[in-house]
Amino acid sequence: MPWFSSPLVYRLRSSQQQNNLYLTLFDPHDHGGAAITWVIPFKLVDFDSALISGGTAILICGGSPNRYSTDSSKVTFTYDLGKKSLIPRADMLQPNHWHTVVAVLGRVVYSIGGHRQIGGVHNECEAYCCATDRWRTAPKLTEKKCLVGACVLDERFVYVFGGEFGQGYLNTIERLDTLEESAGWTAVPYSGRDLVARRSPCMIQVGVERMLVMGGAHTEGFQVVSLRRGQAWVQRECEGKEREYYERKPTRERGVIRVYSHVPVDPQAERLIKLDIRSYCLQKL
Repeated sequence: MPWFSSPLVYRLRSSQQQNNLYLTLFDPHDHGGAAITWVIPFKLVDFDSALISGGTAILICGGSPNRYSTDSSKVTFTYDLGKKSLIPRADMLQPNHWHTVVAVLGRVVYSIGGHRQIGGVHNECEAYCCATDRWRTAPKLTEKKCLVGACVLDERFVYVFGGEFGQGYLNTIERLDTLEESAGWTAVPYSGRDLVARRSPCMIQVGVERMLVMGGAHTEGFQVVSLRRGQAWVQRECEGKEREYYERKPTRERGVIRVYSHVPVDPQAERLIKLDIRSYCLQKL
């Protein structure tokens, strides 16, 4: 295995020339935010990914051949972190980009919403079984959206927040019980303070029936959302002092959230962020 330890903090992005993928791995236990970057010789943009197999591999799916193309891809492959090898997997059922991917127990991966050349923004979802290398149709979202934030609570419930449809950002929440998929996605109403509309927000569970929603394109700060009896409300919020894009792949260990970030005006100014969920104090490494 490589030098890093679990939980893994990573960022996967296409190079400026769009002819390679850059995978940056942070050691979450190094207080200086030590990192290594590997080059993956594959041409793809607007894809999404998720850690699988106990954090030893990354599943990558969908996307577009380049930023100037409106075509979507069905390509799926895994990157073995120990062997540093790219392994082709079964294609998605439908081409897709600007979708969001989450893994439940590292064994089933959900692709949520997205955009296609024909049809535009959609509400379709797919599920991938790592053991059988097969995609299947999953329940549709209640509304069309792309570039949503998503997280898994209690390794069972998938929550989706925000995203984009048309010219505006969304502030709606949906939930899927992965043990009762046939019930489909349900909208989660909220009361009290408004949830800030966000595109591509970072989300993670921070306690019993609580999730953190932070950042997003052109959006500052974060909100802690409580979830109970099928409803949601903002428990705590911080406006933030600068617009910062947090990757949608945070980790949590011993009350500390770690996530990769960069400032929109300077995408190369990348850094590791630590957030103590007891004090909600941000530390930039």
